[in-house]
Formats: sequence, structure tokens, C-alpha cells
Amino acid sequence: MKLSIIVPVYNVEKYVARCLDSLLNQGLSEDDYEIICVNDGSTDHSLQICQQYESEHKNIHVYSQENQGVSAARNFGLEKASAEAVCFADSDDTIVPGGLSIALKYYSDNDIDLVRYWCRFIVKGTECAKPPFEEKAYFEGDGFGFIAKYGFCTFAYCYIIRKDFLLHHNITFKSIKMAEDLLFVETLLLHNPRMIAISLPIYNYHINPSSATTTRTPTHSQACVNAFITALDEIKNMASKISDTAVQAKSKTEISSRVVPIVSRMMTSNYKKAEFYIVVSKLKDLDILPVSKKNGISSSKLQILINTVTSSYMAYKAASFLYSHIFAPYILPKLDRNK
Repeated sequence: MKLSIIVPVYNVEKYVARCLDSLLNQGLSEDDYEIICVNDGSTDHSLQICQQYESEHKNIHVYSQENQGVSAARNFGLEKASAEAVCFADSDDTIVPGGLSIALKYYSDNDIDLVRYWCRFIVKGTECAKPPFEEKAYFEGDGFGFIAKYGFCTFAYCYIIRKDFLLHHNITFKSIKMAEDLLFVETLLLHNPRMIAISLPIYNYHINPSSATTTRTPTHSQACVNAFITALDEIKNMASKISDTAVQAKSKTEISSRVVPIVSRMMTSNYKKAEFYIVVSKLKDLDILPVSKKNGISSSKLQILINTVTSSYMAYKAASFLYSHIFAPYILPKLDRNK
């Protein structure tokens, strides 16, 4: 068997059939790949839908566990995977018809550890403006070379990965609220795999109102900030042990640039004064604050804005009010994330 596709499933009865239909439309024989659905304690009809597909397709396998989160579900799927290579798909997303067969050919025809492909964002069923592309390998080399040239890449579902590489380096997903993909992918790249990156948008990321990336309650936002800090701290420690100076320099810039999503989440975290200054102190320890061009943020206006917002609790509270009542509900959902 060539490929195991791991699909965490949690309360997605509206979307999971769409996902599975797309995975069954990859131009591959059912003998060549398997779809591993890990039901993470769903309370709706997601499990029953997956089981119906399992009864109709010999390459679909359904497992269940108590609710532990997407990282635990993916790790469970890795344990069950029987193919040489693995990839991931979220159960509310889709993959373009035949896309994985193209990516898998790059993997099979080369002695490599992973293939990277691109992602498109879909909002309310409508594809955002997609970048110009042609099907070709735009990078061939190792993980260090990729980081030095392109920086960090976040999404775990944009890779076909040799399973033995993960096992040899004991690479799994960490159980954090958000940024688990960032930590997993950078851990993967910082172990210097042999890789090819292709300029083909295979994965369709459907932005749903209830997804983790759009949820903005104070409790969830605070958990996301903590997760980002945890992930970046681990990445910083890994990068510091690598002798390649280009990788170290790029890693430092990439870590610093994550100040934008962190501050964005801080705006909806509703921190108390003491909590706010604890977070700011942690960001300074990571050398993320204060912001300057070294953070990879060229806009002087954005630099001033972030530095002002994080300079005092009064400035933070004022900015949070504007963000929560204007930007988050009216502007953020309309941003084209493919640009």
C-alpha cells in the first residue's frame, strides 16, 4: 500500500461525506491507499456517516476514541497507518480530484522523505483568488535548504511524508490548542528531510464559522496565545541546536513574524492587567517584541501599531474594543487568505 490518509473526525456531520467523496476521487486504486477516519468522540452523526462509507469501501477504516483533540486523533491514525507514506486531511476540507495521485507520483519517482503541495482557501463554498501556478517542482533539496529559502510553512495537510522518517525521529503531534501544525511541520523540516515542493494547489481548506481558526471567545483565544508561545519556544530551541547559520537566521525571523497572529488573538482574549503583562513578558523573552524590520514585518505602520498595542494595558484595552467590535466581525471574514 502506497499511502495512508489520516482524517480526524469531530462533529462534522455536515461536511464529512464531502471530504470522503473527495478522497475517493483521487485517481488511485483502492488497493493502493487507505483512508483512516479517527472519530474523536463526536456527539452528532459523524461516526455513523463514516461507518456507512466503511461498509461500502474496503480501503476506509474507522476507529473511535474519547474526545482528546485533533493532535491525539492524528497520532492515533499514525499508529494505525499501514502504508509507506502518510498524509492528513481535515474532515471538513476536500482535496481536488486526482491531486494526490499527482503528488504521490513525485514521491514514488524520487528517493525522498516528503512532498509539499499547496493549499487554497474556500469561503462559503467560493474559492478565493488563487495564485498563478503550473504543475512543477519549484524546490528540490533538504529541509534546511527549504527553510533558508522559503521560511516556515504551517499546514500539516500539505505534505506526503515517509512514515519511517517520522518513526525514526519520533515526530508526532503535540496536544496544544492551536499551532500544532506549525510545531509539527517545523519539527519535520528541522530534521532535514529530503524533499520536493510542487506548485500545485491540491488541498482545499474550507473556512467554516465554527472552526478553530475562526472561533474568537476569550477562553479559546487565550488558549491559542499560550499554544503559539509554547510552539515557538520549542521551535526556537530546536533551531538553536542547528549549526547552519542560514537556517538559524531564517528561523529567528520566522519566529518573530508570528507576532501578528499572536497579537490578533490577544485582541479577543480579554486579558486582565496582570495576565496581559505576563504574555508580553513571554513574547519579549522569545525576542518577538518590540517589533521592527527584524521580525520580517516591513510595514512601519504595522510595527507602530503592534508596539503601541503591547506597550501598555490601556492601549491594549482600547485596541481590543475596536478589534472585537469592528475588525473581527466585519473585516476579518472578508480577507482573501490566498493572497
